[in-house]
Amino acid sequence: MKIIFTVPGRITGKERPRFGHGHMYTPQKTASHETMVGYLALQAMAGKPLMEGPVVLTVKVNRRMPKKMPPRVRAGLLHWIGRPDADNQGKLVMDGCSRVCWKDDAQISDLHVIRRYAERDSVEITIEEVTMTDINREQFEASHALCEMAGRSDQ
Repeated sequence: MKIIFTVPGRITGKERPRFGHGHMYTPQKTASHETMVGYLALQAMAGKPLMEGPVVLTVKVNRRMPKKMPPRVRAGLLHWIGRPDADNQGKLVMDGCSRVCWKDDAQISDLHVIRRYAERDSVEITIEEVTMTDINREQFEASHALCEMAGRSDQ
């Protein structure tokens, strides 16, 4: 099963929990972005059951290029760096989709966070459940490649 959806605008990174009034709590900005991601994920799932096997998650964070950037820099710039950190953005998406698309974050076998400049701010999310056929094919290809490297072609 493969699910693809887009979150319009920017998302923050996952912020650390806060302590106040005698208990821990999630900061409001993080909670609202997780809720928005979860809502859009629920719409994309369209009633499908939760994924139970390994999951590959790709998060493409598109950031609009700053207007004040010089044209010579704008022409060659593709990747963007800075805050929030890529791992925190990935974690926010994982937490927003957990129990909506898959049962537990432990199912994430591959996590790809890609950050690029684009025409407008958005986050493109692709979630794909890896089937046993995919795993067996990957294992076969890896085994075959190792045999070729060792000079054995009888496998």
